[in-house]
Parts: sequence; C-alpha cells; structure tokens
Amino acid sequence: MGFSDGRIILNSENGVYYPGQRLCGRLEFDQETVKTFRGIYVKIKGFCKIHWTTQHSRREGDRDVHYTVTHESYEEYIRQKIYLAGSDSGDHHLQPGHHVFSFECPIPVNCPSSFEDSDGHIRYQIKIVVDRAFKLDQEKMALFRIVAPVDLNLIPSVREPIAFDFQQSFCCWCVSSGSATTLVKLPVSGFCPGQMMPIEVSCTNNSNVEIEEIVFMLTRETTFRAEMEPDSRHREEDIAELKKGPVPGNSSRNWVVEMLVPTIDVPNLDSCRFIDINYKFKVNITVPSCHEDESDLCYITIGTIPLVGFQDDVGNPLQDQLPKIQDIPQNTCYPPPPVTNQPLPNSYPNVPQYPGNNAPYPGANQPYPGAIQPYPGANQPYPGANQPYPGANQPYPGANQPFPASNQPYPNNVPYPNANMPASQPVPNVPYPNSSPYPGSEGPKFTVPTAGTTLLKAGDFGFTGHAGPAPDPVTIPLLPQGANVPYPRPASPYSAATAPEPATPDCEPSPAYNPNYREKDSTNKQN
Repeated sequence: MGFSDGRIILNSENGVYYPGQRLCGRLEFDQETVKTFRGIYVKIKGFCKIHWTTQHSRREGDRDVHYTVTHESYEEYIRQKIYLAGSDSGDHHLQPGHHVFSFECPIPVNCPSSFEDSDGHIRYQIKIVVDRAFKLDQEKMALFRIVAPVDLNLIPSVREPIAFDFQQSFCCWCVSSGSATTLVKLPVSGFCPGQMMPIEVSCTNNSNVEIEEIVFMLTRETTFRAEMEPDSRHREEDIAELKKGPVPGNSSRNWVVEMLVPTIDVPNLDSCRFIDINYKFKVNITVPSCHEDESDLCYITIGTIPLVGFQDDVGNPLQDQLPKIQDIPQNTCYPPPPVTNQPLPNSYPNVPQYPGNNAPYPGANQPYPGAIQPYPGANQPYPGANQPYPGANQPYPGANQPFPASNQPYPNNVPYPNANMPASQPVPNVPYPNSSPYPGSEGPKFTVPTAGTTLLKAGDFGFTGHAGPAPDPVTIPLLPQGANVPYPRPASPYSAATAPEPATPDCEPSPAYNPNYREKDSTNKQN
C-alpha cells in the first residue's frame, strides 16, 4: 500500500473535456507508515509533438556515407504545476492513514482536439510527482482527451452547393466517337459523421463509348510540418467510396445516390500550427483504356455539429466519445462558468441524436422583440414635456435683462441707430445742443453737465437735460420692453475729428534711441 497503489480520479467519467471547461480531480491513496518528502505536486500539460526521420547519403572520398535526419516540432497549450502538499524545499511528513488531495485546472478555450498518428500527436496528461530528497521521485500519470467541436453553422460557406460538370469527347485513331456530358451535384458542402451525402448524377452519353463507372470518394488529407530540419509530410487516405454505372453508349442515366459519412474522429486542429487535416470529395469517370478518364475534386467540411435544417434526425455515432461530467460534491470546481463563443456542452453531445428543435438561432427569440424595443416609446431619452431649454425659461428672458432699464450703464439704443450717427459725423434732422456739428470749429464748445442736469440714458453721448420740470430738448425713442439689447460699444474718449498737429520745433528731430549715442552725449556734457 502507498502512493504507488493510489489512483487519480477525474470529474469526467470517460476522461474527455471540451475546451473552456474546468478539469477537477483528486489523488487517493492509503499510507501505512510515516512518509517524508519535500512536496507532492501535479503537472498538467497539453502539447503537440511532430517527429519523423529520413535517410540520406552523401559522398565522402571514395565511399558513400549514410546518415539520418530527424524532423521535429513542438508546442504547448497547457502547462500548470500545483503543489498538493509541501513545497520545493524543506521536509514534509505524512502520517499513516487514508489521504485525499484535490486539484483543478481550467482548460484554455483555444486548445485543439487530441490527435494520434505515427508522425505526430496532440496529447494531454496529468502527472503527480512525490519529490523526495536524495531519492528517486515517484510518479503517477493519467491521460485525458480534449474534443473541440466543429460547428458547421458557424461556417457560412458550407451551405453553398457543389457542382461538377464534365464534358468528354471520345476519339479513336483520329476518328470521332461522340461526346458525353456528366453533371454531379451536392446540396451542401458540410456534413457530420453518420449523415448521408445525397449525390445527384445526370449523365448523357452521345457516343459509341460506354462509360464503365462513376466513382465517388471521400478522402482525408493530413499534413505534418517540422520546424527543426524543416520539412513537411503529406498523407492521403480514402475513408469512403461509392460507385455507380455503367452508362451505355447513346443513352442517358439519372441517379440520386447516398454515400454514408463514416464514423471517424473529427479533430478540430485550427489552433495547431504543425498539423492540418482536410477532406476532399472526388469524382472519377472511368472509360475504356483507349480513352482518357476524367476526374475532379473539391474540399468539403466534416464537423461535429450539423447544419440546422439538414438531416437533423440523424443519430450521433460519436456519442460515447463525448464528455461525461460526473456529479461532484457542492463547493467544488464544477460546473464551470459558460465560455464565450464556444458551443454549449449540451448543444450536440449528451443527446441521442442531432438536435432539431433547438436551433442555434431560433426565429422566435429575436435580439429585440417587437414588444420591447431598446428605447420604448413611453420613455424617450428627452421627454417632450421637459425640453433641455423650455420655452418659458429663455436663457435671457425679457423680464430679467442682464442690465435693468432703470440703471443701464449704457444706453438702451443700439450703438449707431439710423437716426443717431456717431458724434464725429453730421446727424441729419437732429441738432447738436450747445455745440456745432464739428467740434473745434467756431461756436460754443461742449459743456459739462452741472449738478442741476442729468445725463439722459436713452440717447447719444453728450446729450443733457434738466432734472427739473423743464422739458427735454430732445426726445429719443427707447427700444421696446423685452428686446434683446446688444452690448453697446463704449465711445472713444477722443473725438473722431482730426486734431491739429502739434507745432514742430525749429530743431531737427532727435535720432532713434541708441544707448551708445546717449552715453557718448552724456560724456560730452560732463566734459
């Protein structure tokens, strides 16, 4: 009894997981004596390894030398190390009894499917190690598989039909024997294992040559690429074949044949850089040996989740190879949270047949149902009752002017109304009180208002009036109440009339400022 007789138990009954799920497991073993070690840890790793060798020879002197070249590639998808007990240093003592160590690890959503081949493989493994000082480590390993679904509904091109059109002309010893036309059609270009490929065949043979048979083949093409000693290896294998014929000369045949897609593993290796798997549909028309055969091919897609509306009632032959998650106690790591942009575990697996009633995009549940719009009519972003700027409250309402009319710092009139021109120009029909039109000419000058007069706020600058009962010399209309009064421009303190130029002294004007000149002049004065 002890660690060597222990076991690794996973929460998946068959050890299969989808990308994005969480792997949970535990190590159980019974210990009869005290066990001393540094630590017990689990290593979870997923990787791709490509490996093959080729034989070569070269000439050295007078003999041929043969040597072997190794072609390899390697990449990892998961690497985690979790200590279950102890650490990488010090001593840890494990008492006798039954011991259980639990662990968990999230599986990345971009992990490719597990794959096995003689030239390369993709594997996922769990290794539990007892790290012992000055002794060989004890190890226990278990493998688990990843199944990455291939949803045909996410590949728009697979809904497009496929058509082959063969035009053959037969000739023997330079003598024409006629021609034949063969048309082959497929309704879609994506299928799943267990489904039937319906093939429509229409052959019109207008020649004396018999068409022996028409052969349909489904081929899997696998390509491996090596980074160390770069090279690639290509392999093809036929996984399904169907024959139809013959078609005698001067006759026509129309068939609808069905070819079964075999029960094969369909690995999703889109995230693997060194392995590619493709499927090809081939058509070959065989004629007697004195004539040339005709053939053509196209690529198709083999998936795990079928197209909605196309053979939905076909059972899934790979049901037993899909994940089977066990029920585990509460407060543990499963079930995992949903993974974005990944097929749900129950969309294709865990059901006896391809789902027909659960379409991935149901028509009954539109993104925005008609009853609940993103912005309902009753709750508009800006309700009509509360406008951003209501009409009752203007930014500058008429009742509240920025400057009240009773204490206007500036006249309510516009700066230069049509009837009141600036003081620097003649004003028609409105005489200037106590002054001539042009200041500086003959006549009395502008007078400064005394204490007995007040400056009118509703006229041009310079108009005065008595504060007593005497009537105003000039009546100037005011703007209507509530009008938007623009800010008047302040009048210049200087009159716009041209002032006389100052008298020029008899001496010449002094030169521009020059510090050197000033200093020299000052020196001369001192001297």
